[in-house]
Amino acid sequence: MSVQAMTTGTDSQTLLILEQACAWHRRLESPQATAADRSRFQDWLAADPRHAALYDQAAGVLFALDDVGKDDLDPSLLKPTLSERFVAMRTRIANAGSRPAWAIASGAVAALMLIAVLLRPFSPAVPGEVFATGIGETKTVTLADGSQVTLGPVSELEAAYSATSRQVYLKTGSAFLIVAQEPERPFSVDADAMTATVLGTRFDVRTGAGVVRVGVAEGAVEVAYPFTIFGLKTPIHEKQPLAAGQQIAANADTGLMLPTSVHPASVGAWRENRLVYKEATLAELVAEVSRYSAIPIAFAEQASTLKRVTVTGAFDANDIDGLLATLSDHLPLRVDRTDPGVVRLRPSRR
Repeated sequence: MSVQAMTTGTDSQTLLILEQACAWHRRLESPQATAADRSRFQDWLAADPRHAALYDQAAGVLFALDDVGKDDLDPSLLKPTLSERFVAMRTRIANAGSRPAWAIASGAVAALMLIAVLLRPFSPAVPGEVFATGIGETKTVTLADGSQVTLGPVSELEAAYSATSRQVYLKTGSAFLIVAQEPERPFSVDADAMTATVLGTRFDVRTGAGVVRVGVAEGAVEVAYPFTIFGLKTPIHEKQPLAAGQQIAANADTGLMLPTSVHPASVGAWRENRLVYKEATLAELVAEVSRYSAIPIAFAEQASTLKRVTVTGAFDANDIDGLLATLSDHLPLRVDRTDPGVVRLRPSRR
């Protein structure tokens, strides 16, 4: 997770407040907390309006971390080691000025979990094979391990391998995968913050408008996504097994949603230019439709409510004009073509 997911323009002052919030939380939860400590805490809250907001978010994350096992955490948290991170944090604290001894002793480890990890940007495996498609283009490729991938329009994928794992990173777009079975080398797909792990199966992964979807046509997939509190991704991974005929979605605001049923034949239907969605946002549908259109499709300003309208149905990507007409017939929107360089979707009253 990243502090930037919680607040834009993260600076050293914000990091210091988060460290202080973690330290205050641990101090006040300890049996040694005194009335004087609680009084100083109230003074700290009153000193800056950011203190209360960041403390509430930190407390929520720390509460969730209490019962976390090692297997639930992002493995990259262990590099560098906690002791190395502790030394780095202690140096930053010392440079920031004098702090109570208990703030360093009780807050540093918690702050490491909450801050140091959050600053880590997601990075794919060491790049190996790279594949990409253009507008309206689909492409089927065979990976070095024998797995087959069909990429949707405007999609990009990297694949890398080691003696113990096979990792694919879907940077954007959609991919339908038929995974070659190698029990000793699990196969995983990373898309945004979601990871789908399999041994051998047929499934698809789709990205758009900040949403990642995984649908299973055959076999089984385990999906992992960071546990989200107040829109903040934590180091904890929620895990959800999916069987054939199930799909799941996740986004940064709500985290991992509940799985829903889907007809196995409709998984990867976009390979036949059929876009099938069940209770998806209009923003997600438009993001995918735009990959098939030579003319960009965009929402007009002040269309945030329109973007969140949910849609269910099957749409023909070969008939974008008909698709947009259907949407305008059933949803509170109108299609604005006054600008020849872009199609704009505007809210309308019904």
